[in-house]
Amino acid sequence: MSPLCPLTGHTGGVVAVAWSPDGTRLLTGGYDGTVRVWDATSGLPVGFTIVTLPGGELAVFDAIADQLVTASAGAWRWLGWNVVEDGRLTRLPAESFGTLPPLHPAARSAESA
Repeated sequence: MSPLCPLTGHTGGVVAVAWSPDGTRLLTGGYDGTVRVWDATSGLPVGFTIVTLPGGELAVFDAIADQLVTASAGAWRWLGWNVVEDGRLTRLPAESFGTLPPLHPAARSAESA
């Protein structure tokens, strides 16, 4: 990875790093409670971003599209949209644009373990 292409996206720095067995991907864990997957050559995000939330809740975003892919049952308490209404920044609940996509059944069973 080029030193001119730093991994960005974590607020407050990186606390953990792991390489894929074939050396093409890098997984980072940040002080901000996120886990991100990167292309090891370009330093660009790929795959997904996991965001840990208070109370053991989590949300998973598509790293390229930055769209919510799935979320745990209580994640709605922490997720939202920032919009400008009457010239002021207002936070709307995440469900304002539809229900949150549920966690895959395998993730739900791991969550309850």
